[in-house]
Amino acid sequence: MEDPSFNLHGIKIANIILNYFYLGLLITCFILALGNRPQGSKWGYTAALIGFAIITVYMTVSKRCEPASYPEIYSPLLRSPRSSSRSRVSKTLLQTRLMG
Repeated sequence: MEDPSFNLHGIKIANIILNYFYLGLLITCFILALGNRPQGSKWGYTAALIGFAIITVYMTVSKRCEPASYPEIYSPLLRSPRSSSRSRVSKTLLQTRLMG
């Protein structure tokens, strides 16, 4: 989402803040795990879980929105199959994607 075509001027700053937030959550989980049982610091782990979920949703959405997220090789999967050759290509791509 840092691509200039999005016109999001402060996105680099937001990404840096999210990186430090992620690092802070990791350090918090490490410190909580040093001496407490999970039952003893239930709210800390719950807050960390919610924070990780928010960051994961942000990363997923930003990856799906970037212009280069669909390489040219997967373009048959994005179009509706009109002929049997396209359908075969789509099936082959899906099978290789699932197998490897």
